[in-house]
Amino acid sequence: VWQAPVWIALGMARDPALPEWEEIVAFGCAVHNAQLMACSMGLGCKWTSGATSVHQHVAKAVGFAPDIRLFGFLYVGRPTSSWPEGHRGPATAKIRWASSPQKKA
Repeated sequence: VWQAPVWIALGMARDPALPEWEEIVAFGCAVHNAQLMACSMGLGCKWTSGATSVHQHVAKAVGFAPDIRLFGFLYVGRPTSSWPEGHRGPATAKIRWASSPQKKA
């Protein structure tokens, strides 16, 4: 991971008109979509968010304004091993249809 050629600092500016939890969830979804896009292009990526990677001094060092909250880094690069093959079972093995209870006469 440390040798990834691209590190993307992940930050968010709060909008006081919106609930914080909603913005954080939307932010996480946006980062996940970026990860999916990278994977679709044959790239590997990892989101890291340890204590040092979200510290305000690190946010300042990467050039974030004081109102931008750092949520870590997305490391992006080419995988050094083959992409794993997925194996899917039948959907019926995971889905259980529930019917409504029958009314007794």
